[in-house]
Amino acid sequence: MATECHLKLNLALRPAIAAAGEDPGTAMQEDRTGRSAPKQSLLGLNAINFFQAEMVGVLLPVLGVLLREHGWRYDSIGIATAAAGLGTLVMQTPAGVLCDRISSRRALFAACAIATGLCFAGVPLIAGHEKTVDAILFLSGAVQSFFAPLLAHWRWRLSDMSC
Repeated sequence: MATECHLKLNLALRPAIAAAGEDPGTAMQEDRTGRSAPKQSLLGLNAINFFQAEMVGVLLPVLGVLLREHGWRYDSIGIATAAAGLGTLVMQTPAGVLCDRISSRRALFAACAIATGLCFAGVPLIAGHEKTVDAILFLSGAVQSFFAPLLAHWRWRLSDMSC
């Protein structure tokens, strides 16, 4: 059963991987079952994934520079950035379970994106308070742990997988 699921997942991901080299006039992409996923849905999913990753991948390195300019020591900066990773580590499994059980996944994704943005926007305002920044970065990491299961669920739904 697990091997069958892995095979189905590999086949489902092929259209997304091949989409970059595909004819732009194609309006639909077909998976192995013959069902089609609208190209607009796949592009939207890829855009969400890209901008969510940019929010995290670009802001965390800049955060170290910002905190250093506010007089933070390097060890304190390391603890602050590790707090974000710890938040993700602690919440990864509960986030996956919650994403499987909740029906309003779009609202959850929107709330998580807004909360992550607010956390990163609030850091420069409170950069002088180390414990508060650590707590906010932990919270942002915990909230970010919802992105992967939500995006995986939507990709799974687009490919009509059931195993």
